[in-house]
Amino acid sequence: MITLAQADIGSLKADFIKSMVVALFAFGVFFSFAVAAVVAVLQYRMEKNSKAREEKRVKESQPREIHPQPLPIDKVPKRFNPELARSQKEEVDRRLDGHDAEIDSIWNALHAEDEATRKELREYVAQTNLSLGRIEGKLGTLPMEKKA
Repeated sequence: MITLAQADIGSLKADFIKSMVVALFAFGVFFSFAVAAVVAVLQYRMEKNSKAREEKRVKESQPREIHPQPLPIDKVPKRFNPELARSQKEEVDRRLDGHDAEIDSIWNALHAEDEATRKELREYVAQTNLSLGRIEGKLGTLPMEKKA
């Protein structure tokens, strides 16, 4: 077997060279017909799409006939009513003022309860300290003084 590096064009038979040239020519002809067919299909599709777009443009540009003539038109009510908007705003403001007053009263009540609870706890702690002092006095033990 002859490798490509050792190949000599003179050692090839003439029939083989002729058949290779004919095969390459046939492949070239077949390939060119295939490319021409693909190009023709693509061109056909492009023309078809172009024609469809053109028909659509023509159809959209022509005036349409509307039936019945004259076309009955009902008047649409306005979406924005200034009086309604103003009354709704006043209602919201009134409700907010009421809620603000309620929040203020709750806050004041909470603050007063907080002060009352603190006062009650101070009295309880004072009574507890007094009781502890009496107990320590009866036991004869005095709290340890801090050593300086």
